Amino acid sequence: MSPCGRQGNLHQPKLRGPGFHTMGRMKPQARTEAPTLYFDGACPVCSREVAMYQRQQGACGVQWVDVTTCRADQLGPDLSRQEALERLHFRCADGRLVSGPQAFAMLWQTLPRWAWLGRLVARKPVLWLLEPAYRVFLAVRRVWHRQAR
Repeated sequence: MSPCGRQGNLHQPKLRGPGFHTMGRMKPQARTEAPTLYFDGACPVCSREVAMYQRQQGACGVQWVDVTTCRADQLGPDLSRQEALERLHFRCADGRLVSGPQAFAMLWQTLPRWAWLGRLVARKPVLWLLEPAYRVFLAVRRVWHRQAR
């Protein structure tokens, strides 16, 4: 349960820190009411980490979307369920969609206790270093999913 007393909501926090980095050349698609995190609720590691973030101050300003159970329209026109299941995604309030380490950076910037880390991670050299590590995690996660079935 989040500090707001429910899982996700429609409040919109101000995102601070260095500029936003988007996936490839993607442009903002649609304005959202609040920043939105798309996560794989069937992944035990992912869901535990998200549950921890949901308990943080500032979590009330984020919409939390479990892509394993959400309606297709909750993903938006530029994110398929398959893409959302493959990597963590974060839609900024202005509609920009980021994934992987960039998604973590943007999420952390919305959470006061984590904002310093979000600003650090959002820097291009740090993202460049974290992307390969994130891809290794994704490969390990796929093995966990196969073993869990």
